[in-house]
Amino acid sequence: MPASGRYPLAEACAELAETLNMRHISPEVGAASGLKMCFATATKGFMGLGIQAFTTASALGVVGELRREMREAAPGLLDFAEASIPLVPPKSYRWVREMEEISDTHRDEGGFDAGADVFRAMAELYRIMAEDPVLGAEKVGDRRAGESVDGLAAALAEGLAGRKKKSLPAA
Repeated sequence: MPASGRYPLAEACAELAETLNMRHISPEVGAASGLKMCFATATKGFMGLGIQAFTTASALGVVGELRREMREAAPGLLDFAEASIPLVPPKSYRWVREMEEISDTHRDEGGFDAGADVFRAMAELYRIMAEDPVLGAEKVGDRRAGESVDGLAAALAEGLAGRKKKSLPAA
């Protein structure tokens, strides 16, 4: 686990640092937190993009074709999507705030004023999932829906279609 700050734990207690699998990455306070935000950008940010891609493909009826394109052009991304995206629903409520923090980190530390909004939008995606009547009810160890990329995408597409119908003016 990365840690940062003026005093490396290994200098005080090497055995504890080894037991906790901690490595000192910088004397700067906050560097380890920044690394966490950058890593979550690449992992949880990609999961959000994948959720949007598969959900929209589900709504369009082209999930199989999306999978084929990914298998041919980016098989590692497809493998990551299929392994990681189904794990998201029970955690999505926690990731809302994390995406907002990532946005703040990219703005404050990276200088990405306009780009930071990407993660505000990602926070909204995770909020929608957490509030979805089906996917939002999922709990770790007690799953009923969204256990595959296809199942998650179909459930979210259905939930979004329902939200869209509710927001349309009555005829």
